Amino acid sequence: MIVPITSLDSDCHVWLVDWYGHKGIFGEGVLWASIHDSSGSVSHVCIDRRSDSATYNRLFELARHPSDDRAMLIDLGSSEEGIIVSLISHWCDDPGNWLSNGGNHWDWFMEFVTNALVSIGSSSD
Repeated sequence: MIVPITSLDSDCHVWLVDWYGHKGIFGEGVLWASIHDSSGSVSHVCIDRRSDSATYNRLFELARHPSDDRAMLIDLGSSEEGIIVSLISHWCDDPGNWLSNGGNHWDWFMEFVTNALVSIGSSSD
């Protein structure tokens, strides 16, 4: 069962980060993360990076895509936003998450993730 980010234990961590492409355009799509804790609870979060979306650069919880009926928009400046950005940033800081996967698309993906995090709430990049 997917739970709100604030329902996770304090030992929660990002388990997986991935994205859904949009129109085949660099930097377009939805970044999502699965966050787990030691009790087995899971939360899904996503950042809408579709420039033609009314929720461009906004953060959601409870779903891996903003169009999912369960997706809940996170208020800008909320504690939930702080928790999510901090957890994904911490995941980004671990070189093992980038180097262990290899491949020529990881530099692009790292740029996509970074841009998504720093752009939350902005109307343009």
